Amino acid sequence: MRQDGMRTLFLSWVFSVFFTAAGLAEPPLQVNSGLPAELTAKDGSGMLDQVVVEAFRRIGRAVEIEILPPKRGIALTDAGQRDGHYLRAIRVIDAYPNLVYVPEAIANATRMAVTREAYPAIRHWRDLKGRTVGYWLGEQAYTLSDHGLEEAIRVPNPLSLLEMLQRGRVDVALSDFAIARATMEKAGITGLVIHQPPLERVPVYLCLHKKHANLIPGLIQALKAMIQDGSLGALCPYCQESLNFPAPVAIGG
Repeated sequence: MRQDGMRTLFLSWVFSVFFTAAGLAEPPLQVNSGLPAELTAKDGSGMLDQVVVEAFRRIGRAVEIEILPPKRGIALTDAGQRDGHYLRAIRVIDAYPNLVYVPEAIANATRMAVTREAYPAIRHWRDLKGRTVGYWLGEQAYTLSDHGLEEAIRVPNPLSLLEMLQRGRVDVALSDFAIARATMEKAGITGLVIHQPPLERVPVYLCLHKKHANLIPGLIQALKAMIQDGSLGALCPYCQESLNFPAPVAIGG
């Protein structure tokens, strides 16, 4: 009986090695992102790139990372000229008919208020009234008028935004949490505070061209395992942290 069990375990291992090797023998998948250099890199060494590479590795597929302008990258993926794109909210993915997504969020895209230390707490959009607010051009445009606020000051990139905040040229910088934290760490910026809870919080996902829909079940399991075994937090701590954020405060809260 024990020998039968050992034989079954051995055969399972053999099949696992075989299928992984077979997958890695296939041409690498071309996967792209348009996120900033604080999270991604052309050589695939960015913290978010490593999450994607590891997820595919766990299903036996190699990938090549490419950094493209966001709209171009997702359009090429929809056209089938690239295999995957990351990270996007469902409402964006749904606008492209040939895209499918892996329904296990890698992070939450957030809108968070960043200020200098000892600044009054910001918990609602209404707390920004009367403040000079800035954001960087790569972020989705903030429709501050929807919240009864004046238009924000736009700057070229996350580093410029946080440096402007440090110099006191804006009172509040609006940024995604992971991008703000990665920028502060990379540039050695101190003396700033990221206020919680987020003003907005939206799950974001890896998406694929529909010809690769068969990979989705394996990628779901890979990402779930990475969250559970701590790999996601080790590769992209800000991604893991963003998944644990509380919901934005409701109107009237």
